[in-house]
Amino acid sequence: MRFSFHLKAKQSFINKYYGDDIEVISTTSQETKVEGVKIIQKLNNCKLEEILFIDDNKYTLNILNKSGINSIFVNDIES
Repeated sequence: MRFSFHLKAKQSFINKYYGDDIEVISTTSQETKVEGVKIIQKLNNCKLEEILFIDDNKYTLNILNKSGINSIFVNDIES
């Protein structure tokens, strides 16, 4: 994220549509999201299979899926 208000806007969107118990975490590039998820995995002492990554960028989803991280396109989520 270049600007903190982008992150705040994303957090507001997530809170509105998915609840207040999900925290948005940002990385500097699409490619570093894999490393970010692995850090989250270690911090939470969980398995990669227990993490679901939701994104609006299919390029990112492809990278994550190839790395063994469960991820889905934001438009594929049903209310």
